[in-house]
Amino acid sequence: MFFSVVFLMISAVPSLSSAEEEIETVKVGYYENEVFEEGAAENAIKTGYAYEYYRKLSEYTGWKYEYVYGEYGDLYQMLLDGEIDLLAGLAWKEERADLIGYPDLPMGNETYSLVKHISDDEITTNPASFSGKTIGVLDSAMVDVLNRYLDEHGVQAIVKVYNDYSDLYTAFDANELDILAAEGDGTSDRDDAEVICPFGTSAYFLCVSKVRSDLLSELNEAQAALNQLGAGAAQAADGAEQLTKGLNGISKKISLDQVISGIDKITDGLENAAKKAIKLGEDIWNSIMDSASYADDVSTMATRLGLTDDQVQRMIYVAD
Repeated sequence: MFFSVVFLMISAVPSLSSAEEEIETVKVGYYENEVFEEGAAENAIKTGYAYEYYRKLSEYTGWKYEYVYGEYGDLYQMLLDGEIDLLAGLAWKEERADLIGYPDLPMGNETYSLVKHISDDEITTNPASFSGKTIGVLDSAMVDVLNRYLDEHGVQAIVKVYNDYSDLYTAFDANELDILAAEGDGTSDRDDAEVICPFGTSAYFLCVSKVRSDLLSELNEAQAALNQLGAGAAQAADGAEQLTKGLNGISKKISLDQVISGIDKITDGLENAAKKAIKLGEDIWNSIMDSASYADDVSTMATRLGLTDDQVQRMIYVAD
């Protein structure tokens, strides 16, 4: 019965954070970056890893987002000035650790790749072929990684730094650059582009303005919760993979220990995920009750929670 309460509340309640009379609006710097963050304009369809990450975080924090659009460099300056609250995709740099708020956990890890035009036969996977070539890179932590890679391989290339992604990709597409230093494979929607080789990796963070230490604390809690749920799901997936291997081996050699081990891992993973879901549900319900405890009737309670009267009635019915 309690699981039905958990899933009902997750789908119906707009905020999973502690009780507040109004949902907090958070200003997010939103810039165009292929695959990572797309739709950087008013009323544009938004997609990408960062956008989905914001949505998932809001399930834990209850944040409502106000997107502030612009180029990466301009938005970073706005983060420093406290004009926006959050900006995604920043690598760790010691010199800016006192300027912006880094959370405890990264939002992801990225592989950096060098990309060339398919038609350019002079450039190969041999780093020596990069000498004398023009390489475009975003003004970010990627510059240091690229320069270190070039130094390690004794490459004398022309490194051209761009302040925003759109200018960088436009220059590459216009053949003003021989090589593009990009996140991921950098070939998205490009027929005349191919990856030469990776040149480094880096964790990247969703950073917070220094004037919003309150948001940093909430972000740390939400990311920790996401990480725990992800670990439980990964454990279950690992168990399922091991079980599949054991079952596939039946036609050759039955591995009973492997099958049993897989089942145990699935059970443990699902149990851990279920415990976290139950705890999350209890926290949500307590927050709801705290927020609406002073409500005299269903309509007042619905107004405080931002729900309809029918939704509140169903929640009370299931809880009872």
